[in-house]
Amino acid sequence: MTKPIQSVERATRIIDYLAERPETKISELSTRLGISKTTLFGIAETLCQDGVLYKNPLSSGYSIGSKFIRYAKPLNNDQLIRLLTPYLQVVCNEFGEDIYLAIIQDQHVHYIATIEADLPQHKKVPTTTDDFLYNTAAGKMMLSSFLPAELTVYLDQLHESGKLTEPQVRDLNRDLTKVRQDNLSYDLGGQSPDINCVAVGIRNSRHEILASMAVLMQRNEDVSERMAAIAERMQAISAELEQRLI
Repeated sequence: MTKPIQSVERATRIIDYLAERPETKISELSTRLGISKTTLFGIAETLCQDGVLYKNPLSSGYSIGSKFIRYAKPLNNDQLIRLLTPYLQVVCNEFGEDIYLAIIQDQHVHYIATIEADLPQHKKVPTTTDDFLYNTAAGKMMLSSFLPAELTVYLDQLHESGKLTEPQVRDLNRDLTKVRQDNLSYDLGGQSPDINCVAVGIRNSRHEILASMAVLMQRNEDVSERMAAIAERMQAISAELEQRLI
């Protein structure tokens, strides 16, 4: 039997570990794999240069790189949370607002992660575990990904149940066209008169929406410029992540 080449064997072990645990740092890899930090760093950085791995400049955590996107399995919720948390934290720290990561579940917005602003003057915006799709920014973002026939059925159900009038259904359909174009959604008091929300879609390399990143804030002042700045920051993050996610 051919003797294994140690550096290749170690590289394979690193890739196997990161395939299940994105955003892992050198210290954790060293502990879990029993390889010195110096050796790990050299291998990991080489794999990053080749595009096999990716090193997040925000967190110094390593993940599977663009070369492996075509081979890797889709991320589950736990992996998605771990991968996106550094980006959620950046937006939260930069703007001092709570930020949420949401997915669609049973035709509702389901929140899977929250980063809360740690500021003395910050007022927490109350949320529930699940919200409707049609009247939240995160929900409208994910609703915009529905196929035409699927969307028609959903909108008909809203009308038939009395949740929306026919003119409101037309307005929502028109809004969703712009949401698709901009990858950006707003809720200005639609869910609650005291809450504003802005959301972007987190998309994979096939441009499919995996989740929505949303910032909620109190409607106690004119926050249009602030929301525009938050939207621009989140759109930039979404564009960067689209090259990495599967």
